[in-house]
Amino acid sequence: MHNKKLGAVDVGTNSIRMLIGEVQDNKSFKVLETARNSTRIGQGMSEQPLLRTDAMERTIAGLKEFKLYLNDNKVDELRIVATSAVRDSKNKQKFIQLVKGETGLDLEVLTGEEEAELTYLGAINSLPVQSNSVVIDIGGGSTEYIWQGASGIQLCSINAGAVRLFEKPLSKVELKTTLNSALEKIKPNTPVSLIGVGGTVTTAALVELKMKEYNPLKTHGFKLTYSSVRSMWQELVEKEIKERRKIVGLPSDRADIIPFGLEILLISMEELNANEIIVSEEGIMHGIIARLIHELN
Repeated sequence: MHNKKLGAVDVGTNSIRMLIGEVQDNKSFKVLETARNSTRIGQGMSEQPLLRTDAMERTIAGLKEFKLYLNDNKVDELRIVATSAVRDSKNKQKFIQLVKGETGLDLEVLTGEEEAELTYLGAINSLPVQSNSVVIDIGGGSTEYIWQGASGIQLCSINAGAVRLFEKPLSKVELKTTLNSALEKIKPNTPVSLIGVGGTVTTAALVELKMKEYNPLKTHGFKLTYSSVRSMWQELVEKEIKERRKIVGLPSDRADIIPFGLEILLISMEELNANEIIVSEEGIMHGIIARLIHELN
């Protein structure tokens, strides 16, 4: 099995992402290639639970690009998963068939529990995990809180994400109430050590580090403090979108949605009494590769 190449693709609400890894000594892997494309499959989902034709077409075009990378790297095993937006849509079967017909790829829609387990596996892959570590994954359509409980991995998934709130904003009180249905379950264990995955925390790290070029090696393990997240959020809220696009480190395709993701993060940190959050660049795709390695052994 030496030097087998494994691929993972995540069709998220806001973006599709790809990871290709080469297996090392049957247990770990070296990242060979990564890619991300903002295709917004979840666009318009807050109005009705249907994937829009243009959103499906954008996503399939992005998957075709990824397939070129996968073929060039001669990937041995591949797993392609879809999360929140596709899971919640009423026309997901149509999308699965379109993906298969146009790209030949088999798309698998994860349950919330499967998504959480893979995200947790990936997020803790190379970070020091404590017994009170809680992984928070702020996506486009939903936010997941994942932690290790007495009976295994615990999950709370909330239908509040950066894209969803951008399309259908909630007041701070409404958002707090929504998030607290999950946070109340974690509060007995506070203070907790927070590990963040997903576009919101990664983008916050890029802005804080003033990084013009995205480099996951520099953002992975970076600690964001509550005060820096709060001042960043305040600055963004006060700016028009075209002004936000001038901020160093902020990808222009996230300029509209980022304040909403940061608000979820702020409320989570406040309610869980967390002064900082550690950024993990290793989420669901690293979890998929780790699981594939385990299955191959």
